[in-house]
Amino acid sequence: MAEGHLQKLSQIPVLMYHKIDPHSEVGINALSPRRFRQHCQWLEEHGFQALTFRHILENRPIPANPVILTFDDAYASVFEHAYPIMREFGFPGVVFVISGFIGRSNSWDANLGGLTFPHMDRDNLRELHRAGWEAGGHSVTHRALRFLPEAVCRREIETSFRDLESLLGVPPVSFAYPFGMGSERVRQFTAQAGFRVGCGAIRDYGHPPDIMNLPRIPLYQFEGARQLHRRLSGARPPLADRVVLRLLGWPAFLTPLYQLLFRRKLWAGDC
Repeated sequence: MAEGHLQKLSQIPVLMYHKIDPHSEVGINALSPRRFRQHCQWLEEHGFQALTFRHILENRPIPANPVILTFDDAYASVFEHAYPIMREFGFPGVVFVISGFIGRSNSWDANLGGLTFPHMDRDNLRELHRAGWEAGGHSVTHRALRFLPEAVCRREIETSFRDLESLLGVPPVSFAYPFGMGSERVRQFTAQAGFRVGCGAIRDYGHPPDIMNLPRIPLYQFEGARQLHRRLSGARPPLADRVVLRLLGWPAFLTPLYQLLFRRKLWAGDC
């Protein structure tokens, strides 16, 4: 059964967003609502229909041109701006929730320039669930799981699963590794916790597809419909594009170091 789901999911593009916010930030992860609407408009005009991982796992019919829109960190701006836009197009989405920061600001992040951003609260997540969206796990504290001791890593994943199941009344099926940093060990723990799909970041063409390490297509604040078209072309990105995507992802690799140095409270419960 897992192989059948992998075959289906490996053929479906999975888009990765973070914030959908009209305000600028020191970073590249916030798309304006106007630009995000352009993405949705382009998808609709080209016959794409959005669905969720749960849709696939429940063996429901798959449209001709499926796409999955995911939003890491479950920022409140996604509920405020992306949700109404997607509702206009009849698109459900997937939010990956940091369960220890529901209804709180993103104090786990480096927050360059001193700006902080709120995460969705419990009512937001319940409304999205009722609207057909999916809430997936994204750990409890958004730390790089591959660098944590086994017991702490397991707790981050297992608690995330239980928190979402308690909140929404259904077991979550998907998990996105914080910073896109999984490992064989982390993927194993994720599956053992009950998650059936694991999401990474940029595709590694040197390794075969893995249902616990599905690649995603990251989209940044300067990318409009033309770039979306290129990302969805189905062809392997040119070397220059792959290098640029890797470089754009490098700040995420520095955040775990920042957390270790300046966000020691995240480790308070590890004893």
